[in-house]
Amino acid sequence: MNETIFNAEHLIFAVKIIAISYMAVILAMLIDLIFGIRKAKIRKEARTSEGLKRTTEKATKYFAPMVCLTIVDSLLNLVNLTALPYLTLGWAVFLIVCESWSVLESTWDKKDIREKAKEVKIVIDGKDDLSQA
Repeated sequence: MNETIFNAEHLIFAVKIIAISYMAVILAMLIDLIFGIRKAKIRKEARTSEGLKRTTEKATKYFAPMVCLTIVDSLLNLVNLTALPYLTLGWAVFLIVCESWSVLESTWDKKDIREKAKEVKIVIDGKDDLSQA
């Protein structure tokens, strides 16, 4: 009768996964910030505190739901419904994909992105010759 309500090993494993998820999102945000600053330098645009303010607002928008999902994942872990923090992990993956897309936008001009999207659409539509665009 020495059973506990929760499994300590699962809890420790979940905490590690959650910590890695948070660190990965922070790293993705930092990379996006660096590429945004780099793009502003290339365009010779003024780098003001507005960009940093947007980054902090974005962090709030990202981490408020992430904390809520972490709480739900923790509760699910405590009652042994799941060993992994699936909700937190899913949100982290979504945020990292969003930040990756943002970095791509920072490295490519929007005109280049539209041209590549047009080429992909032509290929998907089954046109053999790209000159038909």
